[in-house]
Amino acid sequence: ETVKCRLPAVEHRALARLQTETTPAALGAKSWREALSVRWRISTSEANRRLAEAELLAPRQAFTGEVLPPRLPATAAAQAHGLI
Repeated sequence: ETVKCRLPAVEHRALARLQTETTPAALGAKSWREALSVRWRISTSEANRRLAEAELLAPRQAFTGEVLPPRLPATAAAQAHGLI
């Protein structure tokens, strides 16, 4: 169960990294929501939810390249440890 609870944290980091390395157009989509819904075979509302969660809980990157903490660092840490 702990490992299962940690999976969203991994997905958040992967999604944040994907958004820094490419664009939706490079994946053949008009938006990230569309790219996720087509590539991951999920609904657009589910894609939107995952993008919103990743925005709050994934590490961020400044324009200068510096790594910034998540917007909700305590929640992100608890999720990464499988506590929530």
